[in-house]
Amino acid sequence: MATRQASIKGLEVTETSGKTSFIHHADAVDLLTQKTAQLRALLKMTTGHEGDVFRAMSDDVQDTIMWIADNLADEVSLLSNVVTGGEA
Repeated sequence: MATRQASIKGLEVTETSGKTSFIHHADAVDLLTQKTAQLRALLKMTTGHEGDVFRAMSDDVQDTIMWIADNLADEVSLLSNVVTGGEA
């Protein structure tokens, strides 16, 4: 089977035999800091006055935003384990 590849801004994606791999070419601490900031910014838009706009969105859009937040939280957790050697 053919292998497909793409890369942009330090992220490389490869698909071979229906399996997809993501490789970040970044230091784990830097990536953890970036993902944590993204998650905080995303969640900030769901509470307080900013949350009014979020709550006015359709259920599908709200679900998708929370799915993104959940994925980011998983990435933060994995990166935290790497950075701390599993002692987080």
